[in-house]
Amino acid sequence: MKRVLLVALLPLAVACASNPSSSMNMSTSRAVDSSSASLSRSRASHYILLSQPTAIREIDWSRRVYDLHVKGHVTNRGFMPSGTVEGKGRLCPEGTDWLRLSDMKIHSAQDGTPQAPYILGCRTASGFVPASRDVVM
Repeated sequence: MKRVLLVALLPLAVACASNPSSSMNMSTSRAVDSSSASLSRSRASHYILLSQPTAIREIDWSRRVYDLHVKGHVTNRGFMPSGTVEGKGRLCPEGTDWLRLSDMKIHSAQDGTPQAPYILGCRTASGFVPASRDVVM
């Protein structure tokens, strides 16, 4: 009986843990924690390839993405990441630009304060190179 109850309550506990509290200050930004993101990352449906961040791509689980990318979901607010930057590739430690993930637009430092969710990094001729693997939520 305890096992049945535990199995029945587990999805509810996961859903509650993944939804932000209404009392949480929404202006506070934070980096995605890789331990909590691993569960939602496995349920991601789309990804953005950072070398070509102009399109949201559907995940084909039979193919592995090797280049730097961010997995997430398409919502009514745009693309919402569900983890950190994954894949292989060089990083740009200067990090003067930022990629707003909800609309996939690259902004420079003089554009003002970044709006979450975003990744700090550098604009390139072909796309974007992140400064780290962190995604700011």
